[in-house]
Amino acid sequence: MCNNITVIIRSVNERTTASCYDLIRQQIDERQINIIKIAPLHEALRRGFEIGIKNGKKWTLYIDADVLITKNGIPELIKHADTLPESICEIQGAVLDKFFPIIRPAGNHLYRTSLLEIAINFVPGNSHSLRPESKTLDQMSYCGFPWKQTGVIVGIHDFEQSYIDIFRKCFLHGVKHRERMPDIEPYWVKMKERDFDFQVALWGGLMGKDYSKKISVDKHFQQKEIEEIFRKNKVIEKNEFKLNQISADFVETMIHDHLDQVHNNRFINYLQREIFPKNAREEIFDHQNKLRPKRRFLWEAMLHPVGKLLRRVGKKFKNP
Repeated sequence: MCNNITVIIRSVNERTTASCYDLIRQQIDERQINIIKIAPLHEALRRGFEIGIKNGKKWTLYIDADVLITKNGIPELIKHADTLPESICEIQGAVLDKFFPIIRPAGNHLYRTSLLEIAINFVPGNSHSLRPESKTLDQMSYCGFPWKQTGVIVGIHDFEQSYIDIFRKCFLHGVKHRERMPDIEPYWVKMKERDFDFQVALWGGLMGKDYSKKISVDKHFQQKEIEEIFRKNKVIEKNEFKLNQISADFVETMIHDHLDQVHNNRFINYLQREIFPKNAREEIFDHQNKLRPKRRFLWEAMLHPVGKLLRRVGKKFKNP
């Protein structure tokens, strides 16, 4: 059992919330696990920071309720985090994603609790930010507290979700990843014949691609429109997902099977290289150091015309 961590499960009543909790409970003392059901996302982020600060453990792990973890996902992530400099504010693992069928970052963030009192000041104040967590991490990085992406695989993501949550998620994919949709849509078209989840994904993705207004990362956003699409297409929502329907061993098997087939599947191999290649799996995002050369360049650019002006004035004084 890991004793130096507070776990925050962020749930908007995902179909796998109870299973997410149960799998984590096998690795972490239940007293250290919290489920928060708060929308929109920036408010859930703020509340989780507050809980982490109050509990005072070394690490605070955010995990979305649509992530089902491996047997050793959390201990492996902490083991890696414990080797990093104290200035690293957050470490992110990777997951096997259902709708982008690759290993990629999603749904998990391990924060250094001692830096949360700074980070909480950078949480966006409204729901119009599509990536409130990324914005918060970027601001921390600018302040000298970078974050790190790792290749530690912590679980699977977006499997066994309700149709309405799949629609919402893929709607956001259509908005946030428009440039990727031409790559991914043919896969969804192929998969919809054997798995209706992908038909729902297509509806959501197409709607997102065509959407040009402000959006809110909120469970109730576009609720009526989605319900109307489901009514027209006679979509009947899935039954409740039971705890015994999935185990940590099954999660491990799914990941191993995927890794075995990557080399033999040209499309998945291509998508993996394009979206989350191996060289991105141990990357530190240090915006402050990256900005220093640019700042120096800008400062020199500003001084250059001033210097020219001073030289011209000096010549006039010498030669009146």
